[in-house]
Amino acid sequence: MCGALIFLVNISICAAVTSSALAQDSDAVVKAVQMERGVSLPRTKFYEVSPSELHGKPGTLIRSEHFGGYALGSDVDAVRILYRSRSQLDRETVASAVIIVPKQTSPQGGWPVLVWAHGTTGVATQCAPSLTTEVGYYTTQLVKEGLQRKFAVVAVDYSGLGTDGHHEYLWKVANANDIAYVAAPAREAVPSLAPKWVAIGHSQGGQAVWGLAEKMVTLRDSTYRGAVALAPGVDSQPLVEHAANTPDAIFYLVYVAFGIKAVYPTYQPQDMLQPTGLDNYQRLTTQGCWDLAEALFQPVKPGTVLRKDWAKNPDVQKFFASNEVGQKPVAGPLFIASGDTDTAVPATIVQNRARAACKLGGTIKYKMYPGDHDSMVKNSYPDQMQWITDRFQDRPAPRECP
Repeated sequence: MCGALIFLVNISICAAVTSSALAQDSDAVVKAVQMERGVSLPRTKFYEVSPSELHGKPGTLIRSEHFGGYALGSDVDAVRILYRSRSQLDRETVASAVIIVPKQTSPQGGWPVLVWAHGTTGVATQCAPSLTTEVGYYTTQLVKEGLQRKFAVVAVDYSGLGTDGHHEYLWKVANANDIAYVAAPAREAVPSLAPKWVAIGHSQGGQAVWGLAEKMVTLRDSTYRGAVALAPGVDSQPLVEHAANTPDAIFYLVYVAFGIKAVYPTYQPQDMLQPTGLDNYQRLTTQGCWDLAEALFQPVKPGTVLRKDWAKNPDVQKFFASNEVGQKPVAGPLFIASGDTDTAVPATIVQNRARAACKLGGTIKYKMYPGDHDSMVKNSYPDQMQWITDRFQDRPAPRECP
């Protein structure tokens, strides 16, 4: 990452290489690179963890720092935290997050906490929301709502984004762990936070908070009040195969291959990707984020990236099995929403999984909204906020199965 280099000679070399690459890029790619640079923040030593700091109980704080470099407005304070979590294979790992608290007198008992689990931003280290000026997407809107409804926001990066290591992209258990274990260290870093918390996630984050609801059956965190899963990226095999044949979604295949390899290092991306996908693999997984990926794959034709026999690999089969939803009960209320014209995560997939989960019991609400993968977030917004407010106020949650 060019911004992390220390010596001027290295910066010069990096700039020269980048300029050479941009000279060969399309206008869309050049614009995407410039957009990502325009919102990026430098990764500092705050994110680096020594072996001794890694060891410890999940859900414990490693360090925190006040950070004034975000464009979140003058009405809030931001605190970065580094905390211990667990990987997909239940190994020690570290995740980062940002706590955003209103500059107001806290409500009696402290600020209730809304934990935000973002959708795909990329898989490279620099794609952490905490390394962008507005802490990724949707965070600003949630912060504004928190000022009105009296709650704080905790935006999770996921391990391997910001922190050392490889991001276990789209692995339900790993991403859910990073959400499950953030509330306690957040309260330690900012004592004005209340014990009660709700999680909300979109796309990748939607799958993660669904996994969180499953995890709470055994974790039994009494401070947890429920989760909202927006257009959750569930059912890995049909999801990937749908993306492979959908313009503007093909690049997700590179991220999935990277995510599988992050958990199983012997896995080879060429077992999944054709040359049209492998050509940009290194660049997408080390040098850029979502905007670059979308731009690079604009000219790529659907059906030309995914190998036909990709699903037969044993590691891929483990990926499928781990990411199933609707097969396990959930604890706490769960609100699942989908968009009727969503081409990234078709509503039928989400609806079928929600129906299966309902058959196992639990307080589940499902609703389909007008809109695609992104616009459904806006269209469901009033219902999201009312549902979350009701959880903070300990009102009974509705059960509305599809």
